[in-house]
Amino acid sequence: WLNKVSASYYHSYVDHVMDNFSLRRPPAMKSAWALSNPDREVEGAKVDAELSFDQLTLNLGADIQHDWHTARSGVNYQQQARTPDMRFSRQGIYLEGKYTLSEQSRILAGWRVDQHEATDQRANSASKTAGVTDRDTLHGGFIRFEQQTTPQWLWFAGVGYTERAADYWERTKGNNAFLLNPEKQTQLDLGLSWRQVDWRANASVFYAKIDDFILAQYPNAPHFSMASATNIDATRLGGEADISWRFAKHWQAQASVAYVYGRNDSSGRPLAQTPPLEGRLAIDYDDGVFSAGASVRAIARQTRLDPTRGNVFNMDLSTPAAGFSTVSLYGGWKPEKSLSLIAGVDNLFDRSYAEPISRGMPGGMAQPAGYEQTLRVNEPGRTWWLKGRYQF
Repeated sequence: WLNKVSASYYHSYVDHVMDNFSLRRPPAMKSAWALSNPDREVEGAKVDAELSFDQLTLNLGADIQHDWHTARSGVNYQQQARTPDMRFSRQGIYLEGKYTLSEQSRILAGWRVDQHEATDQRANSASKTAGVTDRDTLHGGFIRFEQQTTPQWLWFAGVGYTERAADYWERTKGNNAFLLNPEKQTQLDLGLSWRQVDWRANASVFYAKIDDFILAQYPNAPHFSMASATNIDATRLGGEADISWRFAKHWQAQASVAYVYGRNDSSGRPLAQTPPLEGRLAIDYDDGVFSAGASVRAIARQTRLDPTRGNVFNMDLSTPAAGFSTVSLYGGWKPEKSLSLIAGVDNLFDRSYAEPISRGMPGGMAQPAGYEQTLRVNEPGRTWWLKGRYQF
């Protein structure tokens, strides 16, 4: 009944320097030069066991993680001592299983519990919660039913619940952000899958209610300084669908569409940083030696915005994100099993566009000469690429 036992340990260290003078034209006044040197050390371990009992398969295990942050600043940062500013620890246990009811149906379910702890180690002058430890017991779980009603049709229904504690960056957004409540999301998923000789199709929809959703706010927009974070209630719903058709030997056509609707239930406004309607069309040829393909990706204009609000990466701007479409082409050659060469071009028509959900350019920095100051950062223009692979 014991199929497998595994254990792992990991450790990582990141030492990150960011400034506004070394890789760009520096501010004229040296007093305006700014540098920050945060670092982060993470270590953790996990043990997992896989068990089988006739129709039931189980995975159970435990994991642990410790996370230390320190910081120092100033042009002469290398002469400065590092100061701890935040510490995290997490211990969790989990159980996940699959129960086969029949050849056509199965139930999948799981649950995990985490003990999460965060300590504010910032100096009293930098934080009103200095020395405070925030402890949360976080729960998450799901149950899902799948049934193969005919050889062609499969459907599923599931419900899941998850809790997420605020991360380091969210806890630094304002004087009271360190004690943000964990997010609590309940989500319902429904899906359908169809297979018929040369056709494949899938569709799924979801509905989610999020209590204490963590929303970042930037009152000094367009600058990213003086941000704050708060808990709100939110609703998300959406779906995606895809279809493929093998219409001839070596040829296949594909299409997909996805959409998400988000609402800030606390204010009645749209939920910031929600992607708009997106679609894709593609056609591919592959005979095992030569391959080629073309794809078109289209994004609708996003008008559901909540300006100056978003997440720790970006915020909604006051102007709608323009819709766009791009075309990509590729061709490949595989002269033998171990060697393949592929070349292509992205953004074939050299369109100027920006993703509706992308990272902005923080304001207040010295702008490199010859570059326009902008918050919405465009993606690359026409891009040629070549890729080769040899497998020994």
